[in-house]
Amino acid sequence: MLLFNLNASLLHTAGGKLLLIIYAMKNLRILILNLVFAFSAFAVNGQGPPIPNITDYRLDFTVAGIKGDSIKLSSLKGKVFILDFWASWCGPCRYSNKHLVKMYNKYKDKGFEILSVSLDDQKNDWKKAASKDKITWMSAIDPGGWEALTATKWQVDAIPASFLINRNGDVVAINLEKDDLEKKIKEHLASLDDSGGQLSPALYLGEVGVGHSTFAQRGAQDVGRGHRIGHSEVDADSTGR
Repeated sequence: MLLFNLNASLLHTAGGKLLLIIYAMKNLRILILNLVFAFSAFAVNGQGPPIPNITDYRLDFTVAGIKGDSIKLSSLKGKVFILDFWASWCGPCRYSNKHLVKMYNKYKDKGFEILSVSLDDQKNDWKKAASKDKITWMSAIDPGGWEALTATKWQVDAIPASFLINRNGDVVAINLEKDDLEKKIKEHLASLDDSGGQLSPALYLGEVGVGHSTFAQRGAQDVGRGHRIGHSEVDADSTGR
């Protein structure tokens, strides 16, 4: 589903049609990733491919933190946390941050954590947006857009993109809406043992592409106004998580 609206005049141009094709292809890649993760979730007793885990070198990475430190993804094993990809120029991401701030403040004392990875090219843009959005959790940057190592490893082609990770480092949910996401966070925080106790490491998938911006759209923003084609401001009804 294409979630941004194009002006009628743009739809009749070659550039507009090309942009639609590019955006559809990007969301198709995300859908494929989600299907792979879903297939992995059916692995039982070592049969079939394992559930995606942050200790896997194919998913693990190290990024530069906002405090000048280095953050290694696999070091967060043992925590219930969200891996969130965003950028300062992404309107839906900035709106999503409002919900993340509320969620973080509500559950941080119970062991909940967030690692936000910005795909901004400019550090100043990232730092200003993080400060304005009141991001107090772990924040890092990996410049390069879709070509950034983190985006490549996690096949991130649309943002915001969120992955809920349990204490064992398993990916247990992708791109859930805010109410469903909070429900899963509460469940995993309440579970003493994600691997063999109250919860099984099943994977829950949110709707792909809802309220997401793409780097193709950013190119359009550089030409015109606003973060999404046909929009000058964020639509709260279509960008909330």
